[in-house]
Amino acid sequence: MLWFCFRVLTGNSSKQVKIILKNVQNLLGGSKPENIRPVIRHINGKWQRLGAPQKTILQDGRTSASWLIDPARKHFDFALCYPYGTEDLNNLIKETRGYWKQDTIGLSQKDRPLIRLSNLYGDLKRSKKGLYLIARQHSGEMSGSWVLDGFLREIAALKVHDLIVWTVPLSNIDGVAKGDYGKDNFPYDLNRAWGKPPMRHETLVLQNDTHRWNDRCKPVLGMDFHSPGACEKDGTYFFLINQNKYPAEYKKAKKWTDQIAKNIGPEYISKEYSRSATYKSRWETPNFVQFCKDDFNLTCLSMETPYSISRDKVLTQDDYRLIGKRIADCIVKNIA
Repeated sequence: MLWFCFRVLTGNSSKQVKIILKNVQNLLGGSKPENIRPVIRHINGKWQRLGAPQKTILQDGRTSASWLIDPARKHFDFALCYPYGTEDLNNLIKETRGYWKQDTIGLSQKDRPLIRLSNLYGDLKRSKKGLYLIARQHSGEMSGSWVLDGFLREIAALKVHDLIVWTVPLSNIDGVAKGDYGKDNFPYDLNRAWGKPPMRHETLVLQNDTHRWNDRCKPVLGMDFHSPGACEKDGTYFFLINQNKYPAEYKKAKKWTDQIAKNIGPEYISKEYSRSATYKSRWETPNFVQFCKDDFNLTCLSMETPYSISRDKVLTQDDYRLIGKRIADCIVKNIA
């Protein structure tokens, strides 16, 4: 459990409201609540970061974190990180002035459209190189969405037409719509469902689409945008293919992360920016990184960007977009 976003009704009261996050250790990575910086939005206002919480350790050792809010309107919204949903995606499409084509590649398990954006459809001659990008396999991992948003805006600003880019920004659309966190959830984590047969219908849809993409370009790189534990603050990093099982493939992937790390900048990148995902999950079926390797012999990077703080910098939407922009610039430069 991690993600939260809720509305507090205050009426006409001007009294301070105290928000208490109890049992904070039960959140994924909740060991240092002083690193959590939620966001707040009053009616018709913009999302803003709050400061550090008041940390309280109870007599039995349980820990809580709290914030005092001065209500400015009849209600306010309170969330772990800047939310990103279909409205934000529609704004991206609108503001990039038709660069991104929008297509429905299938339906979710609850009959919601799975939307893929593309700049080009490619051709069966596979005449151009290609990228395939996904985000929100874990539906509450919002910082990943804002990084992808910045990436896609930069691709549009550069007017890239010699590189085929396909992306599914809201892959766990049911979880997005319901406000779920979506990691290690039942009946099956979307990012652990990439086996054959796939263990989620959405994964089947994504597998079919990646094969279409592969047939219409020369695949260069896959990327999967995520967020880490709640309190992590050491910067952006990447999970690569298992180094012990696939040393040659890991080396190829690390060449990419070495270049990207230089471009992102020291304030945003972790000192340990290339990692192998060897931690245990409830499921040991393949993830997207493994699927890309098995089906296309394709290098894939799974990216983690903190929810609140990178090094000592509190992250805003502009910071996330800047990270995405710098990644896009690096990839375009190194593919050209």
